[in-house]
Amino acid sequence: MTLEPEKGRDAWLARFATVLHYQQLDPTATLHTALQAMVDMSGAAQGGAIVLDEQGSPQLTALVGFHLEDEHEFWTALISQGLIGFVLHGQQVKIVRNTSTDPRWTGNPNALTSATGSAVGLPLRSVDRSHIVGAIMLIHPQLDYFTTFRIQTLERASDVLGAAVQNALEAEQLRQKTEVFRQLFETAELEKNNLLRDEALRRDLSAMIYHDLRSPLQNIATSLSGLNRVLANTERNISHDLIDLAMRSTQQITRMIKGLLDLERLENGRAVLNQRATSAADLLRDAVELVRPNLTYADQSVTLDVQPDLPALVIDIDMIQRVVVNLLENATKHTPNGGKITVSARQDENNRVLIAVEDTGTGIPPGLRDRVFDKFFRVRYQNAPTGFGLGLAFCRLAVEAHGGRIWVDSEPDHGSTFAFTVPTESIDQRIESRRSAARTS
Repeated sequence: MTLEPEKGRDAWLARFATVLHYQQLDPTATLHTALQAMVDMSGAAQGGAIVLDEQGSPQLTALVGFHLEDEHEFWTALISQGLIGFVLHGQQVKIVRNTSTDPRWTGNPNALTSATGSAVGLPLRSVDRSHIVGAIMLIHPQLDYFTTFRIQTLERASDVLGAAVQNALEAEQLRQKTEVFRQLFETAELEKNNLLRDEALRRDLSAMIYHDLRSPLQNIATSLSGLNRVLANTERNISHDLIDLAMRSTQQITRMIKGLLDLERLENGRAVLNQRATSAADLLRDAVELVRPNLTYADQSVTLDVQPDLPALVIDIDMIQRVVVNLLENATKHTPNGGKITVSARQDENNRVLIAVEDTGTGIPPGLRDRVFDKFFRVRYQNAPTGFGLGLAFCRLAVEAHGGRIWVDSEPDHGSTFAFTVPTESIDQRIESRRSAARTS
């Protein structure tokens, strides 16, 4: 559809951003979908888009309305001495009012739907606008077709597309690295008698995951923030919700990486340092919101059941929140769609707070309950979810570092309840209480 001047432009840009998010961070689908949308909106007859890699070579291309025998030759001409090259070199919009006379066009005339026409080339900028990641061109058989309004609208769409493509490429890189690391861990599990006892290998794997995944994650977070800025002046709609969802998912992966580093720290016996007071209700409520996208996707309901007037918890809030999140994510993985999960907190007979996560999932055989907290151990069954077997190991170490205990009650096909205790006093306070009791005895 074409736009009337001013009217509907912001609404179209919001829909444009939303459609790109529905491409599930697929770089090729994102580029093709965006190009088609920009061709339709502007009324152009033909269009092309190209994304370059860090060396300046074509990484992704898309065409609409062209029928070419040699696409490579077509792009080579446009980059080396044609419109795309002028856009990339000048890093700004270039307008060709007549493709038959303007030397900047230099495209294959046989590729055009008309002997004459006009074209516009627009740069695709990185999220921070520090460099050009590609370019897009649109062609119309009418001379001097692209008005100021059309060009301004296309510029704004190009900014959204540049950020979206960069985001999708970073996500693709992250998926590839994640698959490499999954294979590394699978190999380590098969050869654990020789490899998993090798501390040097474990440290290398941890460092590789941390350093190789941190940069793509930061870039994705930056891209999402850039999209938020682009849509800042538009009315809140589904595109904002999708961006919020993507940002929460990025934070989830960041927590997983941090959990891996904390796992190594706890294994080395380092103390829990950042203890602060918080309420069980706030802790559990925040944890549930962090996994809300998983629950929504699986159509699972969650019930929060917190005993009133519980004493404040004195804990490393970030660490224990990740324990609860790990247990919730574990519950969602092993509970069928439409299942129920209950998160509860109450005071036990020793005046500690007992937190439990109960699900209606597949359950755990009796002989495996004591092993689920072992590092790299996974319960295996048909269609079981994949993983590294590190989440529950982290939970055990984190709870025990706080002086608590963690366990599981479960029956096959009747769900599982993971429970742990956390203190209402800091480690220093507990030591002082024991000293005082010893002095008075």
